[in-house]
Amino acid sequence: FPVTILAYQCDIMTGLTSMAAIAGACRGAAQKAKPDLVVIDYLQLVSNGNENRVLDIETTTRGVKLLAQELEVPIMLLSQPNNSDAKGGSIGLYSGKGSGSIAADADAVIVPMRGEGDAAGIDLVGCRHAETRRWDVGSMWFDGPRMRFGAGPRTR
Repeated sequence: FPVTILAYQCDIMTGLTSMAAIAGACRGAAQKAKPDLVVIDYLQLVSNGNENRVLDIETTTRGVKLLAQELEVPIMLLSQPNNSDAKGGSIGLYSGKGSGSIAADADAVIVPMRGEGDAAGIDLVGCRHAETRRWDVGSMWFDGPRMRFGAGPRTR
């Protein structure tokens, strides 16, 4: 079955480099109209002033979790995997840079997978409310120009 997601309004905010700035901007936007989804791209670029990078990432993941609860909205926090795991093709729950706090604070950790051409899949490597699951490469497709995934047979 094809899945279509329509975006009615999309606010893009740039230059927000700390969790405090991100939270403030989200709160301000939510006062105008409650968002359906917040996407933060990406975790390793958020800096909270901690000299210890692991502590900095923990501050961000905890802040994102608390903000999602406060605003009652899902937040998708994008993260870069460790280079060795990405090159080996075995990205898992603890593959993200700063993965301990990601695994502890996330409700779900989803890894998109790409194959030859437009073949794609998704690996749900960690989930607080469901079993892990894999949709193998080839069970989905990826439309690069539109940056979207689709399930089932590809219709053009």
